[in-house]
Amino acid sequence: MDPVILIFACIAAFFIFKLYTTLGDNSGEGDSKSDNVSDLDALRRTLTGGLKKADAPAGKEDKTTEKSFTDNVVPLTVRKTSDEAKPLLEADPNFDEAAFLEGAKYAYEMIVEAFAKGETKDIKDYVGKNVLSSLKAAIEQRQTDNQTIDMKFVGIESAKIVSASISEDKMTAVTDFVSDQVRVTKDGEGNVVDGDPNRIDLVRDRWTFTRKRNNNDPNWLLVATGSAT
Repeated sequence: MDPVILIFACIAAFFIFKLYTTLGDNSGEGDSKSDNVSDLDALRRTLTGGLKKADAPAGKEDKTTEKSFTDNVVPLTVRKTSDEAKPLLEADPNFDEAAFLEGAKYAYEMIVEAFAKGETKDIKDYVGKNVLSSLKAAIEQRQTDNQTIDMKFVGIESAKIVSASISEDKMTAVTDFVSDQVRVTKDGEGNVVDGDPNRIDLVRDRWTFTRKRNNNDPNWLLVATGSAT
């Protein structure tokens, strides 16, 4: 054999041997490359949350359904309650401060207008006996003095619960109102004795409402009136 060919054959055999020992036999169980790829795949699936199928026993289909943590989240309606009104919520979990104030504003406007007109028939179910008696007495005195009130209710700027209390059988909410009104008192001849028909007055009132506890009737009664500072 040609010595040159022999030398090249030896060199080729040497490189084939080094290549074999470096990469290993792909058909063997101890395949380092195969193990490395398997480990990387497992790590990738761990990081991406895809291990469920990899962990399933051989021959069995993994029927686990991947879910987002938001799948079972139920939206909540947050009902805001001021610190002043919290005793009412503690006494009645169904108490809704916003709904109460809407009803209180409606009652305030209706009662103020009824008093100005001198009519109490339509408000008797919304006020307590003492308040109703006081309103009737003031109306009668006005009639005795031969005076009338012209009143225009412009609107309510604000209404808020300033304090609340709970007793054994009663819930109480003290509420402040700030409203814009045009109020003019006239005598029997139509002369203005109080107020200004061209002026809008800012009126501040503090009214007290009560309701029985453990009662299916949600209505509140006006039991006291006064001025707010």
